[in-house]
Amino acid sequence: MLMAELHHFNGPGGVALDLEKIDRLGKACHNLGIELIIIAESKACSYLLDQPVAIGRNELVVFVAETEEVFWISDDFTKDRSPLSGITLIQEANPEQSFKGVLRQMNHPAKVAMDASAIKKMGFMIDRMFPDCNFVPAEHIIQLCRRRKTAKEVESLKKASAVADRVMEKVFRNIATGMTEVEMARRIDAWLNEAGINKTYFRTIVASGPNSGDPTHKSGTRVLADGDVIIVDYGGPLAGYNCDLTRTLILGKQAPDELVKVYQTVLQAFETAFTTVKPGVMAKTIDLAARKVIGKAGFGKYFPHPTGHGIGLDGHEDPVISAASHMILEPGMVISLEPGIYLPGNFGVRLEDIIVLTENGPEYITRQTKVLQRR
Repeated sequence: MLMAELHHFNGPGGVALDLEKIDRLGKACHNLGIELIIIAESKACSYLLDQPVAIGRNELVVFVAETEEVFWISDDFTKDRSPLSGITLIQEANPEQSFKGVLRQMNHPAKVAMDASAIKKMGFMIDRMFPDCNFVPAEHIIQLCRRRKTAKEVESLKKASAVADRVMEKVFRNIATGMTEVEMARRIDAWLNEAGINKTYFRTIVASGPNSGDPTHKSGTRVLADGDVIIVDYGGPLAGYNCDLTRTLILGKQAPDELVKVYQTVLQAFETAFTTVKPGVMAKTIDLAARKVIGKAGFGKYFPHPTGHGIGLDGHEDPVISAASHMILEPGMVISLEPGIYLPGNFGVRLEDIIVLTENGPEYITRQTKVLQRR
């Protein structure tokens, strides 16, 4: 057993490690010949420990590939780490000595992965102890594993997306003429906060009237008026995992023919992209499928951004669903699809949902209606 000579304990309960995730990381290390992963960046540690954590200045997380053991080395005695079951917590006044103790058990590893934060903290020590060791960036390995979500991660994403769905229902019920874009955006942020999403990962977008024709618009002081087309887009993390949802609606019961045509084109592009999502398909194929529908309808030059992106611990992560991406989709990947058409100075339409790719094809994670809402 590693570290027998050091003071350590295993957390007695609480959140257990995701064994599927640990097994995946172990296999990735085996395939790449990596014996140790040493990380100190909070997002990477949150992934490995399977819950949001903030890593202190003198803290490290070490993953031993052969045994699939996880160690948290810390000099911080003020925080209760007991919920972190499944790891070995090593609390020492001198974390360097603890780190040396771990390394001495490794019998001269040939290949070690370290992230940039860990290199700054302890890289000098490893260079001295293992001068012949081959060091590689840990970020690539973590990202490789993060592309495919475990079943537990998918459940976390579903919980976050359920909040997004409920908030959009409140948008539909409460949006009205007379309020400004910023006022509506602040209401959305408050509803998200009430449900546990305390901070959005981008500034909540309410783009009304001609502002909706600008895909880069930020919520401003424009007053919502009857007849406005409005794009509403928001997202943020719940217990570390993000949601992202976009809908387009109109204030007023009558929808102009041009809006109906654009809206139906975007909806068809979304549905076409959705049915194209399959294991083994390249990400760019999904983008091109949506782009073909929009181009055929005569709006090709008005769709300026990628069709979607991966989502998880970050709001935007691999895979990117763009014409430039050659990444092949695999079961477990969770992505957004968000085709849009933007007519400058007139109006725009964007629809976005989060989906997960299973062995049998795509499944919705967000479930809010995409029927054009007239308010």
